[in-house]
Amino acid sequence: MHSLQTKRAWRTFRQVAPLALVVGYFLWLIWPGTREYFNPDDTMNLCVAWYNTSVSSLIKSTFGFWMGAIRPFGSLYYRLVYEVAGFHPFLFRATCFLLLILNLVLAYRFFQLLTNSRRETFLASFVGCFHGAMWNIYASTGTVYDILCQTFVLTAVNLYIAHRSRENISWPRAAAIWLAHVLALGSKEMAYTLPLVFLSYELVFRLPASWAEAPAWLARQFRVAGVTGIISTAAWIGRKAGQHAPDDVYGYQILLTGESLLRALQQYLHLLFFKTVTFTGAQALALIGAALICAILFRSRLMTFGWLYAMVLAIPLLIVPPRHSGYVLYVPFTGCVLYFIGAVRVACSWLERLAGRVSQSELLKAAPMPIIYSVILAAAAVSHVAERRLVWVFDFAPGGGELVRTLSEDMLRLYPSLPPNTRILFINDAFKSDTLQPQFILHLTYGDKSLKVAKMTHDAKSGALTIPPGSYDHVFEYDGTRYREVRGR
Repeated sequence: MHSLQTKRAWRTFRQVAPLALVVGYFLWLIWPGTREYFNPDDTMNLCVAWYNTSVSSLIKSTFGFWMGAIRPFGSLYYRLVYEVAGFHPFLFRATCFLLLILNLVLAYRFFQLLTNSRRETFLASFVGCFHGAMWNIYASTGTVYDILCQTFVLTAVNLYIAHRSRENISWPRAAAIWLAHVLALGSKEMAYTLPLVFLSYELVFRLPASWAEAPAWLARQFRVAGVTGIISTAAWIGRKAGQHAPDDVYGYQILLTGESLLRALQQYLHLLFFKTVTFTGAQALALIGAALICAILFRSRLMTFGWLYAMVLAIPLLIVPPRHSGYVLYVPFTGCVLYFIGAVRVACSWLERLAGRVSQSELLKAAPMPIIYSVILAAAAVSHVAERRLVWVFDFAPGGGELVRTLSEDMLRLYPSLPPNTRILFINDAFKSDTLQPQFILHLTYGDKSLKVAKMTHDAKSGALTIPPGSYDHVFEYDGTRYREVRGR
């Protein structure tokens, strides 16, 4: 009995230890992100969730996906954490870190299901757990929409692969996938193309063996890919028909010209390579095309599905003006890592065959794989550390946090509380052309939407500033480091 328990404990340890090692390594890499304060994106997102919306309305908008609400589940996260923690970053950062760890566990399971290899799963998780261009994911609560989207996308995909590989997906399991899809849609727009991920998996791993089986295969697709496709379509129509749809704003306009798609592809490849390589349009297309051709020529299902996974989930990014921060790669990046591990498998297979031809030694035949894995792990660790050190040099950090902290803490130091409807004026504040940041920060700091906040700029060379008596209850001026109250105005 004791021997059996020891074997079980050892088996459990062998299963858990690699994941625990990856999680510990990941936390060590991203730990500097715990020092980050709220940044201007956070304050804007918090206020959007807080102004004129209730928790019940956000829940209704999340599950009423056809109503066209914009990221209601992400807003629900902001609203609930703010209700508990107030304008203090600790709980926001702690919950984001927990979600990041959960996503790492889900990614580990994703690689495990597809590779069926403990060694390849560990390698993929280790290499793919961190990318310096995605530092905002680790250091900014403002990227919680991407983090939540990844949580539910991986949950849905894992549920699908785990049960599709053994049997047809049951209706209860399908319902769980539908729920994960709805929550992913409520988190960020990249989930629109999740039905195509399911279809890609079928095309790569479960294509019918003959035309006679095709009708039954197509019928099975409706349960998950078909229904989730209907959900995505209904959500997209609802968003386009929404009274306050953001698609009229430049950053969210859908651009379907060849030039715009190519420009977005160039930008995201530039970010994927940590801004160290600049691609022309022809080079970007050649790289993407060559990657697909290699996957097909090598007959690697992992490489092919990894390519499709990354490209399908990147579609919502490619059809809007490109972003200039790598956090948007967080969801499709999992496909890039899967492609990479498929390429490693192909390389190891070639080297093993080569070793078998030149030597009869079993040791030499087995040597290429551990050597390749060790080299890759060492190279990944060196790259991760170097990227973390260069995050600020290459402008991948969120920025603006100290400006938010200074205003909030200076105001609380001067006035721990303010009466409702207090009228406040800021002169030459730190946020320059951002007209709403001081209002956002003060409303959140004091938990009071009634505060009246205005701002203005003044150049001392133009003469004395005159403010009509009684216009404001308090007037503050920013001297470049601190806010001080202006007396006698």
